Amino acid sequence: MTERAKDYASALFSLAAEEGTREQYGAELALIGEVIDAEPSYLDLLASHALPLSERFALAEQALGRALGGDTLALIRLLIERGEISLLPEVIGEWQALCREADRVIKATVSSAEVLTDLQKTQLEEKLSRRLGGRIEAEYRVDPSLLGGIRVETDDSVLDGSLIGRLSVWKDVMKQ
Repeated sequence: MTERAKDYASALFSLAAEEGTREQYGAELALIGEVIDAEPSYLDLLASHALPLSERFALAEQALGRALGGDTLALIRLLIERGEISLLPEVIGEWQALCREADRVIKATVSSAEVLTDLQKTQLEEKLSRRLGGRIEAEYRVDPSLLGGIRVETDDSVLDGSLIGRLSVWKDVMKQ
């Protein structure tokens, strides 16, 4: 993520905190994200210098204006005006990261050699929550190459309790 995207997201997040409108902004940014995902070329259109700035503003307002509050629409206008509308997906990603941080939500990717049961997932998330100090949002994957156990990756750390991970550690120890 670029520093510019972080700056825009932080400014909007601060404004939302002051106004108590975080949920509203979050919903509006999620809607924008859905529009971009459905039609990725839309950002190219809004960035196109072949269209006058006023037409690009009008296109953004026509497509999103009814669903967005003034501040979110102002952000889009600002990004268009500064030629940085292509940063919008990054701004949305940074916004989501700020929300997770404020809510102490930790995204984790859990890889296991076999499919985990719902009970195993619940127990694992409870243990991770206590250990890492936040609510866990886990994405689960099956990776037979682990041979057994699990591997948990977050933005900040890797907890490798897999059999292949343990064997790798022993292999390194034996080389010394």
